[in-house]
Amino acid sequence: MRTTDPKVRALQSIDILSDLSNRRLRDLALHVDEVEVRAGETLIHEGQLNRHAYFVESGTMSIEVDGERVATVAAGSIVGERTAIERGPANATVRVLDDAVVHAIDHRALLGTASNTAEFADLLHVLANERTNTTTAAA
Repeated sequence: MRTTDPKVRALQSIDILSDLSNRRLRDLALHVDEVEVRAGETLIHEGQLNRHAYFVESGTMSIEVDGERVATVAAGSIVGERTAIERGPANATVRVLDDAVVHAIDHRALLGTASNTAEFADLLHVLANERTNTTTAAA
């Protein structure tokens, strides 16, 4: 079923969320805040605690370890999921390369969604492990 809710439609465009049902997306939409971020801003600081994950609706982000870019992510991606899940310090800095729109979700809401949807939980853990391996290899 198609939705007319703009927030749900925006979440549907995020790769990791595209297979969630409209019901799950509506539930998730209650817990996300749409945030406009400007080029040059930093979403996540390496070594600091981070309590949010960010679904990237538009724009690009640089993933940096020790000041060196190790990856670039764009619309449809998620950043900050590892620290939101594990609640440890960030192993990378996420810097906005061009103006972006992200949907911020608190770690409790992210974990709540994951606990209700096994496929989403598995995908989050796989993605977090891949990101950890990428940033660890770059260090």
